[in-house]
Amino acid sequence: MNSPVVKVPPRLQSQARLLLDYIEREELNPGDRLDSERELAKKLGISRSSLREAIQVLQTQGRLVVKHGIGVFLLEDQEGEELRNSLRAAHHTIEELFQMREILEAPAVEWAAERRSEAQLQAIKGAAHSLQEAVKQDPIDFDRVRLLDMNFHLTIVKSAQ
Repeated sequence: MNSPVVKVPPRLQSQARLLLDYIEREELNPGDRLDSERELAKKLGISRSSLREAIQVLQTQGRLVVKHGIGVFLLEDQEGEELRNSLRAAHHTIEELFQMREILEAPAVEWAAERRSEAQLQAIKGAAHSLQEAVKQDPIDFDRVRLLDMNFHLTIVKSAQ
């Protein structure tokens, strides 16, 4: 079964770069709150949904933290730097980690195909469908996608046992 893959489009990387450039230009410090979503999107010349997605990219890179109902903050140097250092120390890029995941998942998918029950097959299909629908939403709710992605992969692993 093919795994639904969520890829970050190059345009999001460039929008994340726009946001980082803005942070540097404004000389924001760790712990500083960014402007409101509406103001920031206007200043950057991008849509609010694109801004949300760019924020998510920077959040996964350990550069921003979103405090729901409060705002988006530049992450403390120590916290963000620890994440970046741990990736560097392990000599793994995020792309390499995804490649490793693909390598490990291939046998699990094969075993699940051989060993799964009909109920487990339906659970896998349901989890895949939920994930695919979540990815189609605009804006994408990355927290929901992350949970649904984890559920999809765990459902496959459980079926492989």
